[in-house]
Order: sequence, then C-alpha cells, then structure tokens
Amino acid sequence: MRLKDLFTEIGKESFKWFTTVVDDFDYLVLKKGFHRAVRKYDKDFIKKVLEDTRFWDKYEGVGKGKSALINKVLEKSILSGDWVNKEKVVRRIMALGIDRKQAEMIAVTELANFANRVREEIYKSETRVRYFRYITEDDVRVCEKCREVARRTSKGVSLERLRKIIYDVTGGEARGYQTHPLCRCAIVRAYMKEDIMQSWEKGKVPSAVKFINKKVEIERG
Repeated sequence: MRLKDLFTEIGKESFKWFTTVVDDFDYLVLKKGFHRAVRKYDKDFIKKVLEDTRFWDKYEGVGKGKSALINKVLEKSILSGDWVNKEKVVRRIMALGIDRKQAEMIAVTELANFANRVREEIYKSETRVRYFRYITEDDVRVCEKCREVARRTSKGVSLERLRKIIYDVTGGEARGYQTHPLCRCAIVRAYMKEDIMQSWEKGKVPSAVKFINKKVEIERG
C-alpha cells in the first residue's frame, strides 16, 4: 500500500487490535491523529505526542537498554504507518529477544496509550470539546476498575477530572489513561450538537480533515 493511500483505504479494524473505536467520529479523530505521523511535512504534532506519551523506561523483566530499543520499534512503527500490522509490530519486538506474549502486551498497551494521547491532542487543538467520557469495550474482558471509571465519567468530565478519577480508582497505579496493561478503553467527547449527530445518522459524512478542522461546538445536556 502506498503511503499516500494508507488513510483512504484503512478501516476501523486496523485500530481495533489495540484500542476501542467508539463510533465514526472517534474513528475520524484517530485517523487524523495517526495520519499526521506518516505525513512527511507535518510531524511536529506526532513528535509532541510521542514525547508526552513517554513509553516505559523499563519493561518488566527487561533491561533499560533493551527497553529503549523496544521503544524505538514502537516509534518507528507509528511514524512509518506499520502500526496497522499487528504481526509486524509484535515480530519486531520479538526480534529483540522478547517472548510473544510479552511482545503482544507491550504493543497493545503502548499503542492504546498513544491512541488516547492522540485523541486528547486532536480534541484540544482542533475542536471545542471540553467534557469527556471513558468508554470500555462491551465484553466480558472489561475489568471492574474500567467499568467504575466509565460509570463516574458517564455525564462528562474535564480531562483533568478524568485523570484524577482514573488515579483514584486504580490507587495511583494507572499510567496516563490506561488503568492497567492491555487496557483498550477510550476517551471520547461527552456531548455533540444534535444536528451534527443527525448528519452522521443520515450518512452525510464529510472528509476526516474537513470535519475535524471545523471547530465543532460541544454542548452539555
């Protein structure tokens, strides 16, 4: 697949191996955020997110030197667009001497954490969204901590408040928006104008860039 065609052809499933894709709007937020990673002329945004995300300095049972190499694999996968291929990312980590189970855990956890940071930055820089919810997958794998964070944010909270709730629920063990390793939960806008939602329902979906670049007005209630 040519680099310029990557984000016209890529579907939601390419994100779902490491994060929940809540709806079409969330998909476009992710799509735009990750798109910036592979556009040669616009990497300042993604470099900032990578710097702020701060992958683990030392993974469990792995020395700092090898952990740094793992992080380079993750960064390269994000910047090149190879993150769409789970097997390719996992195998690159395994090539450093990491067993498959841990390699998969690292890949899923770190990319999920990065995805939520992308969401945060896109919402901050290109929308007027100020209230958020924490959304879990709807399956038996969801833990009670994630369900509790989702419950406490169901009416919409600020990002600062959301992080405080995650910290309190996890006893300070959370990292960013991830309550635990392999956490798939997503931060999404809490409210959207009814007319915008109706346009989605009628299938009038504008392009990712045009839609996200509009200063979408979000209302409470």
